Amino acid sequence: MFFDNKSFICFYAILFVVCVQFCIVGTARAATCDAGQYITDGGECVVCTTGYYCPGDDARYECPKPGADYETLCAPLQLRGNTFHEGVWSWGGKSKVTDCYGFLYAYDENDNLVYMETAFKPTLNAYDCRAQYYYRAAVGWYLDGKLTSGWLFLRVNKCTNAPINAHYTGSGTPDVGNCPWECDAGFGHTSDDRCLPLCRIGETAMNGINIYAEKHTKYAMAVPRGGATCWINAKRDIGGKLVPVN
Repeated sequence: MFFDNKSFICFYAILFVVCVQFCIVGTARAATCDAGQYITDGGECVVCTTGYYCPGDDARYECPKPGADYETLCAPLQLRGNTFHEGVWSWGGKSKVTDCYGFLYAYDENDNLVYMETAFKPTLNAYDCRAQYYYRAAVGWYLDGKLTSGWLFLRVNKCTNAPINAHYTGSGTPDVGNCPWECDAGFGHTSDDRCLPLCRIGETAMNGINIYAEKHTKYAMAVPRGGATCWINAKRDIGGKLVPVN
């Protein structure tokens, strides 16, 4: 068989390309990798590593850190800006890391600790709010609406179990709301959970029993004080004797 000059040149051009692919490189480039994988310099598809995301274009990209506007993503809460903790992680499982998520703990205006989770949007090159929950309630508040995770809640509510002239000292039991409380200064805690004014002259208690400024029970013990009278709440026992009570 004979070749003209043009055919001869084409033949050797094709032979040169094949030789470059197989003789020099060794193998042809691997097929495009699946999402969650990236291609190495050697043409191998490998699983995307932690801290990176692989959207399916054969490349591996580092998960960016949230920007300055991160705290305002999950409206309408007004966060104080004193971030408790933040971080970024890859998502998608051990064999398919295709996305980046960010998380943040921050306090709202009432000191409730909020957990926010965001998802990175490569097309926007920014994070967008994915979820927002409550992690810990502030003093005088309680968590409500527990999620299946067991440590996140949908909302927080104010406690309402404290009497007049009292203040809360802690957060309430989740989904219940029984915040601990104590009476304000100058008020005594009665046996029926009221906070009443204490005696303003001299000592306000005697052997652990409050001395009140006024009489509040059917039976009471008078305590003379500098021309005035203060009172100790009392009740009658089975024998008819007065017994002091708070």
